[in-house]
Amino acid sequence: MKLFWMKLEVGEYLSKTSHLTTVEHGAYLLLLLHYWINGGLPRDEESIFRITRMDAKQWKKSKCVLKALFDESWRHAELDEKREQAIEKSQINSANAKRSHANRRNIAPEFAERSHGELESEKEAEPQSVLEQQRASASQQQPKRGSGASDPGPLEKGAHPDELADFVCQIAGLQLTEGAQAVVREWRTKNWDPTLICDVVEGLVRRSSGKRPRTLRYFEDAIRDAHVRCGMAWDKENPLN
Repeated sequence: MKLFWMKLEVGEYLSKTSHLTTVEHGAYLLLLLHYWINGGLPRDEESIFRITRMDAKQWKKSKCVLKALFDESWRHAELDEKREQAIEKSQINSANAKRSHANRRNIAPEFAERSHGELESEKEAEPQSVLEQQRASASQQQPKRGSGASDPGPLEKGAHPDELADFVCQIAGLQLTEGAQAVVREWRTKNWDPTLICDVVEGLVRRSSGKRPRTLRYFEDAIRDAHVRCGMAWDKENPLN
């Protein structure tokens, strides 16, 4: 992990380097900065010499002074400890930021970064879901050619939004309410695909470890992202009916 900033405790630094010349201060700081970014100094002293930006005469005069500020083999135990602390803090901050982002999007952190494809994995080993049952039923009820059209199922684009809302609530484990119907009507006016809506809802429910959302708005950002990934742009002026 790259660390792009380093805490410098001025009092501690000056107490350990008061004997250095101005040139040696510059060389020592360059060595510390290289050590911080890379986790150590090169093994050969020729490379260390080049890091200090000293000329050959200055290096010959100051090498022993600078080396005394390090441990054996140009290691620096104190800086190693500070790097470990900084890395740990960076990892914690990164995890907190992801959790905060997930909360703002109203998506549980454990699956906030999963794609639509990942959410739909592992289905084959699980019992048949409400969505799978509906698809199987729709396949069995396909009208024969010439027998006349049947009423569209909830997954078909010609289905009434309230019928889709009822079906989505079943998948999500929610009670059908007027609010839920209004949400689904809004999704349909955005030209969102019924099947993809149900796929995303079911995927999130499968990953939620028994946790249930309070409203369908819980799924909205994930459904929008799935349409973007699938290249399904919605058109408010020409919604699917």
